[in-house]
Amino acid sequence: MPTCERQCVLVFDEMSLSCLLSYDKNLDRVIGYTDDGTIATYALVFMVRGLKTKWKQAVSFFFTHNTVATSMLSSLITECIRKLRDIALFTRCIVCDQGATNVAAISILGATASSPHFSVDGCLVHIVCDVPHLLKSIQNKFLKYDIQIEGSVASWKHIDHFYQQDKVSPIRLVPRLTDRHVEINNVQKMRVSLAAQVLSCWFRNACHDSI
Repeated sequence: MPTCERQCVLVFDEMSLSCLLSYDKNLDRVIGYTDDGTIATYALVFMVRGLKTKWKQAVSFFFTHNTVATSMLSSLITECIRKLRDIALFTRCIVCDQGATNVAAISILGATASSPHFSVDGCLVHIVCDVPHLLKSIQNKFLKYDIQIEGSVASWKHIDHFYQQDKVSPIRLVPRLTDRHVEINNVQKMRVSLAAQVLSCWFRNACHDSI
């Protein structure tokens, strides 16, 4: 690939696993343990995506128990970036969610809220927050706290009140919203589609009212 197509982003996330042991006849060993001998409950997966062209490739995974240690995660990020550079792939940014482990690992690497980037062997790597996770975070914080903006207060109660009025209206402004968008349980808090739909409808109508 030309140089411009070898500029990439490193994406990583943890996936929950069902605890299971299986025998791999090719490797002649039992699979399902972490490196330190405990039962794996999560898999930490690293994937590379092109910035200019739409190619992607999973590059590594690690079994963990509960979650990976922050110091280990920061080392794995650095090692992945270096190994990618060894094959002429240049990591310009990393993408992850805002989990406590990820935030702490990025902090170890030297990134801060005011300077969301760090350096690996003199090369600058930027931090990009995972957008779907941001939508869920905004919704879930909004469920717990009011937001003050220029002397006004926005509350989840406003969304609930708006929805209750809209759903009995003969002409609905937000026909896609249902009870599960507003009366959210712990499972629905994790649904990106619900968070995106309710925030989109709310902001669209808020902007329309202001105009």
